Amino acid sequence: MLVRIALGQLESGADIRANLAAIDRFAAEAARDGAALVAFPGVRHL
Repeated sequence: MLVRIALGQLESGADIRANLAAIDRFAAEAARDGAALVAFPGVRHL
């Protein structure tokens, strides 16, 4: 079984809603590209 994963890098700021919106956009794009798992290592300010 092959599972496609994606890693996202986000420069998060103090605005938690903006951070989550960016994560949502990146995750949706990765899913459209076939990713079953998206990880955002090192994300701060959630």
